[in-house]
Amino acid sequence: MALLAVLALVILGFPIPESRALDHLKGSVNVTKVAGDITLEGRFVLRIIVVNNGSVPVDNIEVYDFFQQNLLDIADATLTVNGKEEQILPLMGPSSSGSISSQVIFVLPTSVTIFPGESIVITYSVGTPGEGSYFVPPALVWYSFSSGGSASRTFIYTNGLNVEVPTYLLRILVTLFPYIMAATSFVFMTYIIIWARKQFKRTQERLPV
Repeated sequence: MALLAVLALVILGFPIPESRALDHLKGSVNVTKVAGDITLEGRFVLRIIVVNNGSVPVDNIEVYDFFQQNLLDIADATLTVNGKEEQILPLMGPSSSGSISSQVIFVLPTSVTIFPGESIVITYSVGTPGEGSYFVPPALVWYSFSSGGSASRTFIYTNGLNVEVPTYLLRILVTLFPYIMAATSFVFMTYIIIWARKQFKRTQERLPV
């Protein structure tokens, strides 16, 4: 008991320095995978958002994305950094076993550094054979950072997604909906203008000369 008391006094008297206590936060990032619009052809857009919520820059970023075999048609991969978009070429990785059958690697340019409070977005589209529910597994994001004069490399997983691809007819309706709404609004506004002009003309005719 006496030894424990002495250890407690030592710990209370000499707390862990703040720089050491926060080391695990210095290179902290937050990663999210989100699904976007579904095209008439049944393709849907995926975005991987990497946010640096730590206190030091992170770089040397590699993204390992895993897909079922029927979701391997990947195209239009871009990288957005500070509002600037550039095309990137994904590398097709080796096949794996189980329900996750293939791997795609996004190796970002070495010049890409995410400073504290900044973020990058990897965007690409994925093809499907048609309507149905598709599971998109989590992606693995590797990154590096320096803290206290030493370099560290670690990884974090994104979330997974279930994407529903509607029937072809419904995709047509969704694709045409903005145009239908625009046409409806145009017809309605034209009717209102014609009605207003008629009302104005009748008012003018009733006024005494």
